[in-house]
Amino acid sequence: MKWLSGELKKEEGKPEQWYAVTKSDFKTHFGGGLLLFYNNSPYQLLSTIYSDTEWLPWKFAKTPKGYWADKTNQRAYLEWLAKRLGYTDMDDWYKVKSQDFIANFGSGLLASFNNSPVALLNSAFPDHPFHPWNFSTASDNVWKDDKQMKEVLQHIQVLLKIKSKEDWLRVSPAQITKLGFENMFRQAGGLATVVKRYIS
Repeated sequence: MKWLSGELKKEEGKPEQWYAVTKSDFKTHFGGGLLLFYNNSPYQLLSTIYSDTEWLPWKFAKTPKGYWADKTNQRAYLEWLAKRLGYTDMDDWYKVKSQDFIANFGSGLLASFNNSPVALLNSAFPDHPFHPWNFSTASDNVWKDDKQMKEVLQHIQVLLKIKSKEDWLRVSPAQITKLGFENMFRQAGGLATVVKRYIS
């Protein structure tokens, strides 16, 4: 590694200088055999040899195989991203956009969840369920999804202490607006239409 550092003109063990290094860099500099001992992973090699240095796996061109399947790794990245984005509360995640992951080395992680921030967050933090409709970038098509609309209605029932279909008749447009669902209900044809369709 001392020799390779000289060949690549990088300071030995300095993470920011090594994140862009690939398997090909090792192989073309006679280090393919060495890399095999570390599952062909530059991250595993570097983090083992320079164990006193903090290495962020997601900053490498490619994370180790199966890395993102581990919830511990998912949370480690999300905790790092939260600090980077200035998030201090779990509900701050409702402001996150797909681009925030892409711009901060998380595109591989997001892709493993079909590019869905809510699916990723619900996987990493199962004790803190995230509702799709609360995200700032929530799709305008939520009202077309029967499952999500039913979840919205259940959510509203809890908030407004609704116990029967008759209670829904007393819900005012102002209450729906205050809860942030005005646009969703308007697209679905209005509160009366939604209640008739989903509430038995």
